[in-house]
Amino acid sequence: MTLDPPAFAKSGAMWPPRQGYGELNLRALRLLNPGGILMTASCSYNILEHDFLDIIRKSARDSGSDLS
Repeated sequence: MTLDPPAFAKSGAMWPPRQGYGELNLRALRLLNPGGILMTASCSYNILEHDFLDIIRKSARDSGSDLS
């Protein structure tokens, strides 16, 4: 499954974009078949790579998914 949402963080405000990306990834992970692969992206300049990875990790934990 590929998840390529629009840019949520067009300004420096981080909380709404974190929530948006988190919710999208959570829903995608819940829909993903067992053993499936999720490719997810962010085109938001204001979300740094480590922040985006934290969002994905939290979404995985919340969905009960294993990131391996």
